[in-house]
Amino acid sequence: MNTDATIEGGSNARTRWNRPLPRNVEPGSKFSKLTVLARASNDKAGRVRLQCQCHCGEVCIARLSDLRSGHTKSCGCRRKFAAQYRYLTLKRRGGYSALGPSDGGSNVKASTKLVLGCAYCPKVSFLKAATFLKGKRICGCLEETYSSYRNMIQRIDTEKHPEYALYGGRGIKICKEWREDFHTFVSDMGPRKPGTSLDRRDPDGDYCRENCRWATAQMQAQNRRRSKGRVRVGSV
Repeated sequence: MNTDATIEGGSNARTRWNRPLPRNVEPGSKFSKLTVLARASNDKAGRVRLQCQCHCGEVCIARLSDLRSGHTKSCGCRRKFAAQYRYLTLKRRGGYSALGPSDGGSNVKASTKLVLGCAYCPKVSFLKAATFLKGKRICGCLEETYSSYRNMIQRIDTEKHPEYALYGGRGIKICKEWREDFHTFVSDMGPRKPGTSLDRRDPDGDYCRENCRWATAQMQAQNRRRSKGRVRVGSV
């Protein structure tokens, strides 16, 4: 059980600046999220206490014995942080839905592994809560889809791409929603189907939901630009 430190300024948080630090402890010593600043007054039982600064910036007082044993790891911000993870059940980030903590408990911390269900396939995965909340991890079933997505962006943005002249060089653009979030792209287009690639219905139009589809080679052949002097643009 994590024992949080006392925030400086409380009734028991008086600091004696002239007392030496204990042996093997010096200013700058780190205990988890806390960095030692100076010696503080002992508690009523005579146990040594130190003034520390938490990684969040808060200054607090903690017993040396609790720091060394790992019972005190922060000023208390870790407890508040952990509270964010207690209500993840059935919440969705990116292409995953959190089904609950893998150990069946209810107190979910940042390092707790969650049982995740993919929104696009029956696969069940395990992922740390902190990573899940970032919403960046994708399931293996979306690898081909992500490959098309990445290639789409490279053709528009990378001048060294062999087909840049046919895309970004012609002024073709990607809608803001797709450019900023891969999962929005998947939500609009769905996963890439076998034997298909990303195709624009209007070859002169931008990459957006209204103008794009997953198309087979035969479908794309029917969509070639036939005007004189124009070249066929490949698929993604």
